[in-house]
Amino acid sequence: MRYRLLLALDHSVWSAAAARACLRVASCAPDHVHVTATHVVNVAPFSGHVLQDIAGMLGWEPVIVPQRVAEQVQHRGERLLAGFAAEAAELGVEVKARVEHGAVAERLVSLGAEADLLIMGLRGDTEESAPGQGGATVERLVRRASCSVLLTGSSPVALEPNRLGL
Repeated sequence: MRYRLLLALDHSVWSAAAARACLRVASCAPDHVHVTATHVVNVAPFSGHVLQDIAGMLGWEPVIVPQRVAEQVQHRGERLLAGFAAEAAELGVEVKARVEHGAVAERLVSLGAEADLLIMGLRGDTEESAPGQGGATVERLVRRASCSVLLTGSSPVALEPNRLGL
């Protein structure tokens, strides 16, 4: 049986700590763990349909942005996932990288239905760009997740194999 880890990545220090915790857990039993690393792009280009775009124009996810900005966010997420996958490969950990589009909490809840453990930072990009405004995504996700959730602070505590029960 393979234990399925879902790692949610963004560009925050909390996400970097979650990535370290994920690799630490996965490296304890790399032959029995599969990691899916995902980055959710929560912006979308204007589609031209007012009813389709109205929520994003009002600031809800996905936020409507120019096509150029949406492409930059997509590429930035792809680079983030590629960097994590390369680091995991050095430790012998199998990783599937996925870029998702939509509202972050909803996409992670959906993906979490196929995971045994979701690992993510306690805060994210919003907290770094607007201190005190972050945390809403984590709250929505934890309330709705069907799998266990491991939240990390900005620097994870040391995880040892004998404490994890692997």
